[in-house]
Amino acid sequence: MSITECIECNGKVSTTAKACPHCGAEDYKENAYFSFVYNVVENGSKYFPAPMMGVIGYTMIVAYIWVLLNIPFIVAVAVEFTKEAVALPNVIYKWSSWVIDIYVDFYIAIYDLLLKMLF
Repeated sequence: MSITECIECNGKVSTTAKACPHCGAEDYKENAYFSFVYNVVENGSKYFPAPMMGVIGYTMIVAYIWVLLNIPFIVAVAVEFTKEAVALPNVIYKWSSWVIDIYVDFYIAIYDLLLKMLF
């Protein structure tokens, strides 16, 4: 048997009680999801230290932006792979090869830049 707080009157209530003895509320227990979220918000530094949260947050932002910026490349590669199976207008095929050329040139330039910076 443990003691919890009533969500209606904040009085102390046994977890085995059918109703709060102070206010009579039958639904005095917090729901599990709210309790978990509240606990993480109040004691977040115990679960996730601030530096770790920063790393996770920045990683999520960078991954989201990277995927968002690569959507044209992903679509263009999909068009190139389905060239034999699906009949699309010529303009789409020209666009896809143009996009692939641009992205490949861009990533080669970044790779060269990184090599110059590191070595």
